[in-house]
Amino acid sequence: GRRGIIVNVASVSGLIGWGGSSVYGATKGAAIALTRSLAAEYAAAGVRMNCVCPGSIRTPMVLNNIAARGDDEAASLARTAALHPLRRVGEATEVAAGILYLLGDAASFVTGVALPVDGGLTAI
Repeated sequence: GRRGIIVNVASVSGLIGWGGSSVYGATKGAAIALTRSLAAEYAAAGVRMNCVCPGSIRTPMVLNNIAARGDDEAASLARTAALHPLRRVGEATEVAAGILYLLGDAASFVTGVALPVDGGLTAI
């Protein structure tokens, strides 16, 4: 039976580098490494551990940051969307769907994974 499932939230910044965000990227990379190491360590005890790595997601924090910079929201989101192969930013519900997958029975043989939810950003 199922003994435990943990899903951490990291970031695509832990998978790919961005200028000007080295500390943030390093901490997210550390979260991914911790997830993988703990997955290996606790698998025999029946605990699965994974993480999701969101890309650009439309959240209140992102919208507040855009406003704090004095940027036009629509223009800023359009510039960000253009960086992604799917040509849009993601929604929090899409990250939640990735988490629900990792928590569910369909992922019962999945552990130690960093799942990008990023509109294809890490594919390019």
